[in-house]
Amino acid sequence: MDINQLTAVKIKEIRLALGYKSEVVATQLGMSKASYSQLENGKTEISISRLNLISKIFKLPLTSFIPTNNSGVQVNNDSSNNNFLNSTQINNNDPKIIEVLQLTIQNLNAIILKLGV
Repeated sequence: MDINQLTAVKIKEIRLALGYKSEVVATQLGMSKASYSQLENGKTEISISRLNLISKIFKLPLTSFIPTNNSGVQVNNDSSNNNFLNSTQINNNDPKIIEVLQLTIQNLNAIILKLGV
């Protein structure tokens, strides 16, 4: 699962936790319900500017949407069991995944500092 898909899962988890309807969020983003569904399912690329808008709609910091081991994303230590249960699982034995996630978090933090969010 790539970072876009992990972020999409996080967006959906937060939206559901806040009790927001997907139609309402889609409208506030200026997109159709179908397009928003594609975004939440990780089928379309989520831009930083769109993620920033989502953070404003949800009234949460941008970093809330970055998947981490502490968030709703579970890290699976057992590489033989990579299926979906109630949340996303990734194999944390893959150093490439860890490196990409760490780099993404660093880049997003730098952007947040520049934007003053």
